[in-house]
Amino acid sequence: MSFDPATGKLWTGDVGQVAREEASIIVNGGNYGWAFREGFISGPKNQTPPAGFENIVDPIHDYPRSQGVSIIGGIVYRRSRLPELEGAYIFADYGSGRIWALFEDPGGGSPRVEQISSLSNPVTFGRDPSNGDILVASISGSIRRIVRGSGQEPSFPDSLTLTGAFKLVLDLEPEDGILPYEPNVSFWSDFADKQRWVAAPEDSIEYSQDEPWNFPTGAVWIKHFELELERGNPASKIRVETRFLVKTPTSVYGISYQWNESQTDATLVGSEGADIEYAITSEGEASTQTWRIPSRQECLQCHTAVAGYALSFNARQLNRTYPINGEERNILEYFSEIGIIDEPIQSAESIPALPSLDDESKTYRERARAYLAANCISCHQPGGSAPNNWDARPHLSLEETGLINGEVIDDRGYSARRLALPGSPELSVLLSRVQGSHGYERMPQIGSSEVDELAVSLLTNWISSTPPNDATFPEWQAILFGDVNAIDAAADADPDHDGNENLLEFMTYTDPLDPNDFWRPEFTRIGTDACIDFSMPPSRNYEAQISSDLQNWQTWEVVGNPPQSDTVEELQAKIQGPVPDAESSSYLRIKVSTQE
Repeated sequence: MSFDPATGKLWTGDVGQVAREEASIIVNGGNYGWAFREGFISGPKNQTPPAGFENIVDPIHDYPRSQGVSIIGGIVYRRSRLPELEGAYIFADYGSGRIWALFEDPGGGSPRVEQISSLSNPVTFGRDPSNGDILVASISGSIRRIVRGSGQEPSFPDSLTLTGAFKLVLDLEPEDGILPYEPNVSFWSDFADKQRWVAAPEDSIEYSQDEPWNFPTGAVWIKHFELELERGNPASKIRVETRFLVKTPTSVYGISYQWNESQTDATLVGSEGADIEYAITSEGEASTQTWRIPSRQECLQCHTAVAGYALSFNARQLNRTYPINGEERNILEYFSEIGIIDEPIQSAESIPALPSLDDESKTYRERARAYLAANCISCHQPGGSAPNNWDARPHLSLEETGLINGEVIDDRGYSARRLALPGSPELSVLLSRVQGSHGYERMPQIGSSEVDELAVSLLTNWISSTPPNDATFPEWQAILFGDVNAIDAAADADPDHDGNENLLEFMTYTDPLDPNDFWRPEFTRIGTDACIDFSMPPSRNYEAQISSDLQNWQTWEVVGNPPQSDTVEELQAKIQGPVPDAESSSYLRIKVSTQE
């Protein structure tokens, strides 16, 4: 919110939920209609509004998700350095990076709204106290001022041939120094097949195992798309689009080239992007598929600073073998060898890798996590444009992602829904989002329009094979191992070798097939006290016990023991108290049991 210093009007940028973002002028006692209204349209609450729901104050402006996903409320400009903006409300969108100027109509009609600039992930506006200039901060940590530009569009080559990226465009043979690569898990792109290349100066990419890499100015990624007009028939494949993503000193920009009908070259697409309709045949059924070539602003909605700009170009995605110079090589080791990443990697075996989605030697959970890491991570992580109720980053434990039994922001009027409800695909909003069902908008929202049936099947199988909290131990064994009598299903087995036997994994809701997912209390000394910290899953009882000989155990008589259990949510427990004289040995343990 901000006040117009000249008129005293209070302006606000109001973030929407599923459809519209809005700018409003706030008045004393005004009813703006949430959640029965969203912008100028009906909101996510479909029930009949309550009595007295009237005299709703309309926003002064709203815009759809095609223009952005999270409005950043701004300020009204009231200085003379930029007279063309005098009296304009300057605001932006976090996801698309667009920055607009809104001019009120003195006659009360619709305002005039013009895009005046763009910036990757703007988060707030301010005024320079020395001269009143408009300042805008981005999540990357920079603060910039808005100044008058040249008004000239940047100049790009008119055709793919003129970019000089390929020796011969027809063969897609890259120029020297432009390297092919392929990630372990590809972003879903509406049935398209893709090829990728990268160019970067030597010793310029700052490597990290878990975090996004830092890229130098001038690094370029190229992605080429082809589409089968008859699905399942490679002979029907046509070239559709070739995209470039270029790293700048402070952000990235993207440009696209659309292939001509003769498939001989591709032409530069305007900054607004393009929609192309293709007649598709699938299993004898004819349909029309709209292929979206993104606008240059749409590129910035996913290729953000938080996501590291270049998506799927990281340690877990590139830790794989790939044909390089006529032989199978590990991509990470090769990039290290030729010196474009600054980390010496001689053996990538110790570095985690995302599994292929069709690798049946991997669990449903591992493959589901890989899918989410490739398709959702640009928005679903701290600082991303999506609500911060779950985190897709693959180095986190499943518990840390917030997915299992995670609270949803919009339950569509049914409180039993969760992000991923074990054993219940129908009530798992994560799955509903991917398949666009139960009234939810389909995801990924940006960059695709077709349902990814492989992902739907994978997530359904994962959620179905995740035991619910009320499962018995035999049910748990059957769901996870297929047979209660399987060797790996035994109560004292430890198939993932994390030190926790199956019975303990069952009691603490951890994954017996994930060595990184285990329950372990933390024992520390604080002065003469002992302290135990541990998580308490729902539907379980805990008690700290003490012994002097590891044979005879009794309740540790200290305040807060046993801790109070909660049947709904996981809690963090802490038990602290004095221990017997140091001359005698004392042992502590946690006893876990089911609630009656």
